[in-house]
Amino acid sequence: MISPLIAAQAELAAITVADGGGFLTDRLLPALAGGLVFGLILALASIGVSLIYGTTGLNNFSHGELVTFGGFVAVVVMTSQGLPAWIAILAAFAIGGAFGWFQDFVLWKPLRRRRVGIIPLMIVSIGLSLVLRYLYAFLFGPDRLVLPVASDAWLVIGQVRLTFWDVWGSVIAIVLIVITALALTRSRIGKATRAVADNPTLASASGIDVNRIIRIVWVMP
Repeated sequence: MISPLIAAQAELAAITVADGGGFLTDRLLPALAGGLVFGLILALASIGVSLIYGTTGLNNFSHGELVTFGGFVAVVVMTSQGLPAWIAILAAFAIGGAFGWFQDFVLWKPLRRRRVGIIPLMIVSIGLSLVLRYLYAFLFGPDRLVLPVASDAWLVIGQVRLTFWDVWGSVIAIVLIVITALALTRSRIGKATRAVADNPTLASASGIDVNRIIRIVWVMP
């Protein structure tokens, strides 16, 4: 008796052969390329989630909205100001970092001083997520926004067609991931961040300003 998995594999192979290999070249490889580009973006965004959780123990449910904030900054800079994309990226980094610093100063640092528990902090992050989500919908509308950049294929490899920002966005994501990894392992701030993530009390007793490290982490997402 043939198992369903083997039967499905045989059927897939038959379709591929009958199609002249079209499944691999026309569907699978473009899907893999698109998934790789999107995965690099998610990996870059996940760094902030990991650092916040490591240094504070908080599962930040509003992190997606914080990342979205940078995207909205880029859209506003490019559409209303008519500036090029690279300036919009720098503005998103700068204004997004300032927003993270302000958020920690106004919200999270006072809660840490009061020694609020993790569960209430998680509830606060859920509330912040809802506030930001509805604020974005109020300001920009519920429809999907697209950056005004060229969507034509810039790099073509067989059936894989990538735009200019698909390629350079992936390169930037890889560079930033490598820089973050090197900073965490080689720089003084990175080592201090790892110390705070490992044991905040011991790190504070060793002379590390725990609140300063946490604020730097909030600026990074």
